[in-house]
Amino acid sequence: MKIKIILLVGLLGISNSLSSQNAVKSEEIITSGRIRSHIPYDLVSNRVHKTVINEDGGILSLRAVTKYYARSKSVPKNEFSIITKARKNIIALNTSQSLENITVFRNNSSLKDYDKIYTAKFTNKGITVFRNYMANNRNYLNEKFYKNNFESNSNGNIDTHEIERYKLGCGLIAIKTRSKFDKKRHLFISKTNDGKLIEVDLSKISNSFDSQNIFKGLLRTSNGVQKINTDWGIKAIFEHNKVVTVFLLVKNNLLPVQIDLKTSKQKVIKSSILSNGEFFREHKYMTESSGDVFYMPFSGGFVNIASDLKFTGANTPYLFELKLYDENLKLIKQKTIRDFYYIHHVAESKDYLVIGGYTKSKGYMGYQNPIIQIINKSTMKVTQTIVIPPKNGTVDYIGYNKTGQIFIDISSPYLGYQKNSDIKRVSKIIIDEIDANGKLKNNLFMK
Repeated sequence: MKIKIILLVGLLGISNSLSSQNAVKSEEIITSGRIRSHIPYDLVSNRVHKTVINEDGGILSLRAVTKYYARSKSVPKNEFSIITKARKNIIALNTSQSLENITVFRNNSSLKDYDKIYTAKFTNKGITVFRNYMANNRNYLNEKFYKNNFESNSNGNIDTHEIERYKLGCGLIAIKTRSKFDKKRHLFISKTNDGKLIEVDLSKISNSFDSQNIFKGLLRTSNGVQKINTDWGIKAIFEHNKVVTVFLLVKNNLLPVQIDLKTSKQKVIKSSILSNGEFFREHKYMTESSGDVFYMPFSGGFVNIASDLKFTGANTPYLFELKLYDENLKLIKQKTIRDFYYIHHVAESKDYLVIGGYTKSKGYMGYQNPIIQIINKSTMKVTQTIVIPPKNGTVDYIGYNKTGQIFIDISSPYLGYQKNSDIKRVSKIIIDEIDANGKLKNNLFMK
């Protein structure tokens, strides 16, 4: 027996000019599917992965990693949806992607690729990278394949590489491999539009990596200088002005590696170690790090936000440290954020940062309440804090378009929805602009 759940979606009416101050309107449509009362169920997640808006005002959204349990069966499901300007309705997409197995990367944002959604599927055959975008109120799909156990030629010798990990971002992919011959780790980067692989031999550009490209050295972290001997993962990859920055995950530290595509120069930036935060587990279905790194497409810099999650009281906010870096990974500003229980996303809107997540100390006390906070990048002062009333929701994703407008996706992830519960699922999208005083012009959250 199947259980059908129709997602709650906010529908947007957008005028012909996205840049117009009067272009922003919002209409919320709430629907729900029927669920047979005699079947016990538990909705685990209704999460927004990413939402983009093209120049015509059409919206493409990948949302709803939805799992519902009935009679001991669980069914994961991801859905693409289109919200068109003309038809003002939601279109579930038929796509060749095997969505239930797909991994979505929410941090692949740049002004160049702001209206695209990159996803990937990894099997024993290799990595398939999908690029979804909208045109003429339809979703289009391009893809690139990276073969597992591929071969590379070095000084006349051919080595075979088994793919271990990968990360997408800004039309790029970073791939970690292990040699079939000597088990040495390798890092490759590639532009997904051409598929050409560029190798980064970490031991040749930094003495902190041994001959097997294992990190073995000292790192000056937020907890002081630490001696670390460990393998590494990949956290994120970005590009600005032909310079690619890959953040390696070394324990709970983010180590930047930069590759200049113009000069072919490569370097490890040990002087700028970012934090991946502490392990966060509030819900048995939610396991995340408290830290992340975000790209600022208007200025080319980076934001690192993380928390040590030190307990200060039930349902009280954690302290998050926000650090602002320029494009060369030089620390320029920092600030302690005090109002969030958890932070999901940070986006740049020209002169401001917009932070989204949830709090439990405001709104419905003890519940997850969506919250956004706007910060002036120059002064690092908070210009506006808004708590959205609905129970058990979060600001899950924050995006932007080329004009500097922001759109904020509110969803209800990790809510553990039970039959006969008073918790109401919430999902809507708001498009707004930040005025000269650092506040939302329309404040549509309160309408």
